[in-house]
Amino acid sequence: MIDVRPYGVRDATAFLTLYRDCLAHYGCDPAPTDTEQEVLNELAAPHGTFADIAWTNGQAVGFTCWLRVFPAGSGFAFYIKELYVSETARGTGAGRALMAKLAARARTSGAEQLRWETGGTLARKFYAALGAKDDGKTHYTMEGPALLALADQDGA
Repeated sequence: MIDVRPYGVRDATAFLTLYRDCLAHYGCDPAPTDTEQEVLNELAAPHGTFADIAWTNGQAVGFTCWLRVFPAGSGFAFYIKELYVSETARGTGAGRALMAKLAARARTSGAEQLRWETGGTLARKFYAALGAKDDGKTHYTMEGPALLALADQDGA
């Protein structure tokens, strides 16, 4: 059985284990300790970024990070920054359980949509099986020299 519950400070160690695994999955360098602490501080704040963790037999097996955003039509949406399920737990229903929890949370909070992006073929199949549709939007990333050059254009 998969249990999905909101992140709480008691889950810091389990979350960091999943977070580190997620970074490695994407080929990213490990986050510095101060960045990890900043992530935990953000998740513990009453507003901002939220996380849910999926558990199987007391073992953390996946997480979502999300926030409430607008505009989404004339209302609100939950923007999912990350849905991550550990490799050993893929195919167990953990991803579906995490998404179902977010859908239920969106419904009770008045959010009208879930929004996210993905690039993976398997992920696209998973989301389509949930009933999601590709909205045709393009995802952009700005980092490094391009980010610094644009920041230099700020007149402040």
